Amino acid sequence: MSGGDHTRLLVQEAPAGDFTATVKITVLGPKVNYFNFGLCLYNSANGRRIVFGKCCRSGYSGIQAIKFTSNTVFSSDAYLNGGWDSIFVYMRVRKVGVSYSLDMSADGDFWWEIFTETISNFLSAISHVGVGYFRNNTSGVTYKGRCDWFRVTEP
Repeated sequence: MSGGDHTRLLVQEAPAGDFTATVKITVLGPKVNYFNFGLCLYNSANGRRIVFGKCCRSGYSGIQAIKFTSNTVFSSDAYLNGGWDSIFVYMRVRKVGVSYSLDMSADGDFWWEIFTETISNFLSAISHVGVGYFRNNTSGVTYKGRCDWFRVTEP
């Protein structure tokens, strides 16, 4: 991730049926407005995406699920919780039927479901899943983020 890049996505086609996508991410760097790094659900037909992971806003770090209507256009926060200062976090997306759920974990064993909604509510469809990054500032600051591992499993 670098200060000149606003959006980076490393995605693969999402399975046609139910699936679980899990990632362990590490994020280092200054608490500078605004960036988000984590799991990404993406609809290539309409450009909409949700990035769920570690964020920094207004000088604090936390966990955020943020919705975008295009590559650089913010839509809304699906979830925001400040005060999560751990540099690493486990994120999980579970797609079951017509809904998806976002889960987080400090250790990869105990999970908290923090958000759920129907796919048609915002995305309309999920064509891709992967790791994504979004930055909405012009600070030129380099953010250090690493995806330690990423996997998609089907039932």
